[in-house]
Amino acid sequence: MMIIGCDYHPGWQQICWVDTLTGETEEKKLEHASGEAERFYRQLPGPAVIGMESTGNCQWFVEMATTAGHEVWIGDAAKIRASEVRQQKNDRRDAALILKLLLEGRFPRIWTPSGAEKDLRQLLIHRHKLVRIRAQVKNELQHLAMNQGVTRKRKLWSKAGEKVLRELPLKPWASRRREDLFKVREMLNGHRCHKKAKGVAKVAAARKLAIRLYWMLRTNRGYPEVVRVESSSRVPLVSAS
Repeated sequence: MMIIGCDYHPGWQQICWVDTLTGETEEKKLEHASGEAERFYRQLPGPAVIGMESTGNCQWFVEMATTAGHEVWIGDAAKIRASEVRQQKNDRRDAALILKLLLEGRFPRIWTPSGAEKDLRQLLIHRHKLVRIRAQVKNELQHLAMNQGVTRKRKLWSKAGEKVLRELPLKPWASRRREDLFKVREMLNGHRCHKKAKGVAKVAAARKLAIRLYWMLRTNRGYPEVVRVESSSRVPLVSAS
């Protein structure tokens, strides 16, 4: 079986590995864009354990390696760096350090979400950004109204308020801006169809609160700490062994 320490970068990775059957060890730099990294992992004779620091923009690599039959362990970057006594850092040394921690059973592995959970997070992030853009569009429309002496705050979004806003006498480019902002808002209102029915959302929210209350009682921790631990990807998955 091969155990691989991987120092991952967006465009390439430095790896250091050992074959536990033969004791053979080697290191190599693999490019991503050329397909060199993918060919390397797909051509390995058997499944391997790959250790790497937690980092962004690596989902394609984790999915590729997993599909190829390998096991990818994600480690706490801060704890990995803290385990190195020497201050000097380079890619070869970082890969060798990860391999050493794997072999010694000291690799600080952390929990990572599944592929389905990551995809669901994309939906949540997407909706969150759309809601922020929608709020910004509404603020811009509010400014248009206020510059014409119309100050209605939330009432501006009633049918009567919107009628007043649409009928404000504006100069040509301000009028064009108002028209475009209304179109963008309507489009964003149609992206809100991603959300669940209100009844389902209420049950989901109640369930989450019940789970948090349970852990507060069981661990004797405050609500903020329970929420922080629950939402953190840095919670250890397994012990050092």
